[in-house]
Amino acid sequence: MDLEGRAARVLINVDGISEYSHVSVEVLDEQFNPLVGYTKDVFIGPRASGLRQPVQWRDRDLIEPVNGRVRIRASLEGIRPEDVRLYAIYLETAR
Repeated sequence: MDLEGRAARVLINVDGISEYSHVSVEVLDEQFNPLVGYTKDVFIGPRASGLRQPVQWRDRDLIEPVNGRVRIRASLEGIRPEDVRLYAIYLETAR
């Protein structure tokens, strides 16, 4: 996706988040390389199921403007990743 030089917020519709299952979201460049600050090792959450749950990384909740296109990768993780249901990923550009 091309953010056209704008910052964007990532929101997800997810169900089944628990102490045994969760989702992680990363932002990648066009060649599938993770962008610094948006990797799953600094991913915070959402920590609950719901609609339009905001995604956060350790020190940011927006994808800062980048040159070129980005990709979003979501991973279902934990002891019981099969319990997680990811229904939608939204990008909401900042104005």
